[in-house]
Amino acid sequence: MDSHIYKVLIDVPKLYEIFKEDSPFNILKDVKDLEITEDELEILGKNIVDELIIGPHSKTYVILHWDDKHLVNYSKIRCPIESSNKGKSSGYRCIVLVDNKEHIAYLLHIYTHKEKDNISNKENNQLHKLVEEYIKAKNY
Repeated sequence: MDSHIYKVLIDVPKLYEIFKEDSPFNILKDVKDLEITEDELEILGKNIVDELIIGPHSKTYVILHWDDKHLVNYSKIRCPIESSNKGKSSGYRCIVLVDNKEHIAYLLHIYTHKEKDNISNKENNQLHKLVEEYIKAKNY
């Protein structure tokens, strides 16, 4: 990855509309269940951008699937919960679709360590398909 500035799409209704057919997750439900405010979403977006700029490292930013040819991946990024002073290890887990050609990331799923630690094999398989559909839609 290079050090271009990434844009992270955090417009939850728009994200839901874009990915509702292909994503194993419901970002609208995530935000509602976790009671995430617009201000917290803005901070979350900035934290994701910071992680994308630094690149994959340790448990804070893990690429779960990488498409070398098209430079698209989905990743798990840990972010602090600023409103409750929780750090990355006990904060949010964000599943993000990352388009490294256009330097844009789409927030697909937010959960906490208390809910689950990792995504399931079924969710992982659905995300593989989502990446394939995204690549087709972009005509990469």
